[in-house]
Amino acid sequence: MKSCFRTADWATTLMAVLSVSWIAVMGPALPASAQTEFKVADLAVDSAVDLTVDWFASDRVLNAFVAHGLKYSPALQEAQLSHEAAQWTARSARALPDPQLSGGIVNVGIGHLTLGSEGMSGSSVSLQQNYPHAQKLEVKQRLADQEVSILALEWQWQRQKLRREIQTHYFKAIKQSQSQRILLEMGRWYALLQKMVETRYQVGKVPLQALWQIKLQRSELERQALVSAQEEAIHWIELRKVMGWPADFQSPSTAGFPVLPQPLSFAATLPEDIEPIELHWQRLQSKMSQLELQRAESEKESDYFLAGGLTQRGTLEAMWQINAGMTLPIYGQSKNEPLIAAAQRQFAAAEAQVEATQQRLNSQWQSAYTQWHYAQRQQSLYVQQILPEAKASVDAGFAAYQGGQVSVTEVIESITRWLSNQQQLLALEEQRYLALSELQYLMLGGNR
Repeated sequence: MKSCFRTADWATTLMAVLSVSWIAVMGPALPASAQTEFKVADLAVDSAVDLTVDWFASDRVLNAFVAHGLKYSPALQEAQLSHEAAQWTARSARALPDPQLSGGIVNVGIGHLTLGSEGMSGSSVSLQQNYPHAQKLEVKQRLADQEVSILALEWQWQRQKLRREIQTHYFKAIKQSQSQRILLEMGRWYALLQKMVETRYQVGKVPLQALWQIKLQRSELERQALVSAQEEAIHWIELRKVMGWPADFQSPSTAGFPVLPQPLSFAATLPEDIEPIELHWQRLQSKMSQLELQRAESEKESDYFLAGGLTQRGTLEAMWQINAGMTLPIYGQSKNEPLIAAAQRQFAAAEAQVEATQQRLNSQWQSAYTQWHYAQRQQSLYVQQILPEAKASVDAGFAAYQGGQVSVTEVIESITRWLSNQQQLLALEEQRYLALSELQYLMLGGNR
């Protein structure tokens, strides 16, 4: 009796037979992630990452720059897309390999075609499904999930680095802007002194050299102001680049350092309950290395397969067949042991990197704390003592010069000291804010 059937019907029948047979022999197959409901919205990274540690919240201009950078920075967009791509990839980690469909004919006799006339001649179709060991699928899924976690953390880390970079350029630009104002104020003092010297020169009480000294000092102030303006412009350009080149960007004309909340106090060493995000990222990398080691070890496990087929035989009744089998990892010693040894060393290296990162971040915290602490103390000294004394020295110098008691050189020296003291105070202010920015960056990793 001849039987006719279509290949599609064979494939459907065989897949059903293989599935039932596999469940009966090995238990339910591991569920593929593709079987779960999925929406694109599930991939959206929460943009409200905790950035609540913000000592510069009073500065609206700085906050606007940071908000724009977080929204439009190309680097952040790239990091977010990489994270979303990893989430999509992780969904197929447990997917089984595609089944293999094969077909053929058997012809009894060599010199002539006996299909349909000879009982043993006929056509066949078969289907085979490979099943990786459950441990391999589990490790593969965990590796994919770990990659998602790492990329999500990298996205947050990029946000924190971007905010710190914006703050750095902002504070440096403010420092240069205020430096120009100091130089402008010093120029007014030299202009006043020049008028006094010109008056005394006209009556022959001072030589012409005194006038040239003052003009030289004023020219030097102009040169310093130009250098400072150049540095300020460079920092605004760098800030625009970090923000993603906003078209409507305008550098603030009256920017100053933000008003800080009071009081601010920190431990001299990194608190134990704070784990900087870089250290957290390094720990995730170490976990990834550990999973790679587990994957190398799982390669020694056997994989399985089920196969089935249908055969149409000439004048005989059609028959079906089911086969089951497994791989024999007899070459594991030569193939897998070197991979395991390499993964073990990679894991040890990752653990050592965690320790090294922790020590470096502790040192980074201590350095930033020291800069902030001593800048704070020196700033108080300058404000309360050094600057008032330097200003009094200038006032006294002008009065003494009007009375003919000191030379113009001594007055110039007192103005120069006053200028230097103001610039040193400004540098300390910059150092204090940059150190606070660094401490804030280290604290944003969150609690352990």
